[in-house]
Formats: sequence, C-alpha cells, structure tokens
Amino acid sequence: MPKNEKKTGQKTEVKEGKPDITQEQIDKLAAKIYGETGSLRPQFKKGTKEYDPKSKEDLHSVRKEVGHISENGGKLGPPKKPTKEELENPHVEHEWKKSQKAAKEVFLEKKKKKKNRPD
Repeated sequence: MPKNEKKTGQKTEVKEGKPDITQEQIDKLAAKIYGETGSLRPQFKKGTKEYDPKSKEDLHSVRKEVGHISENGGKLGPPKKPTKEELENPHVEHEWKKSQKAAKEVFLEKKKKKKNRPD
C-alpha cells in the first residue's frame, strides 16, 4: 500500500485531501477491469521465460484505461470478480490484485484531475 494510504475496516483512507475510497468501490471497478483484462499477460523477454518490464507497464496502463473508460460511461463486458476458489490459483490472484491496483489509481487520478481543473 502506498505511504499516503492506510486501510481501516472497509475504507482505504487516502491522506493529502484525497477522498476516501471504499474497498467496495475499488472491487466494483476492479471487477470490470478484470472482466476485460484478466486473461491478458505481459510478453516475455526475447528468449526467456521472464516478463518484459515494458510489457508489464503497458498492460498496467491498459488496465487503467479500461477503468477510465468505465468511469466515463463506456460500455464494457460483464464484470467478473473471481470466487474464493478461483483466487486460490496464484495467476488469478495476481491478476485480481493488479486490477484492484489499477482501479484504485483510476479513482485517485480522477480526483486529481477534478482538483486541477479550473472552475
């Protein structure tokens, strides 16, 4: 969790004047992101079984873009939140956590954009 956040019960409090974002809000958006991107994986470095860092960054950017599209009223496929059983698979758990991270960043970027917009 970033230094400026702390988790209390169902809310993730974000310091520095940013809004409280509930875990429910994060999970709802993460389910939309996961529904669209959960089966995607970064590319491997050429000739290895190691993920390419640039490809990992690109995939995270795509997750965030899907979140922004959803928040701006865009139509997406059905949301998909993994079940407890599905989350026992390390790949599913990893992709779900990445979707949650992207969802949280979408909310924070949205607030920052509102704050910097001239009235």
